[in-house]
Amino acid sequence: MCDKSNLPTPKPLIRVSSFFTRHPSLSKADFDKYWREVHGPLVLNSKIYSEAKILQYSQVHNRQDLTEAAAKLGPRPLDFEWDACSEMYFHSWEDYEKFATSEEMRDVLGPDGARILCPERGVRVMVTLVDPLVASVL
Repeated sequence: MCDKSNLPTPKPLIRVSSFFTRHPSLSKADFDKYWREVHGPLVLNSKIYSEAKILQYSQVHNRQDLTEAAAKLGPRPLDFEWDACSEMYFHSWEDYEKFATSEEMRDVLGPDGARILCPERGVRVMVTLVDPLVASVL
């Protein structure tokens, strides 16, 4: 076992998790494909992505079959329906505000996402502090 007591304590990160429900006119497969192949690269290649110093952008695709299997092991699933979740990690709240209030978010990224999202359900957001604990298993 490795002694990790001398590792530096990193500053907590801001994690913004946004939960989405697909537009009713889209199949799950079509939603996932557009989000992965069109919207994801649009976000990663946006100017604001680098200006806001986003550390990581992850797309989480909900798998109902795996959620049901996990529930059989004991943990209760989230109490609302969702098809996808994006997770973004920022150094600071100010970096997130810069991203969220940018013209690029308002004029490009937001409208593109709206093409595939259920307008009645909107977006549900959870903001958390994350302690990035990193340990090597060497």
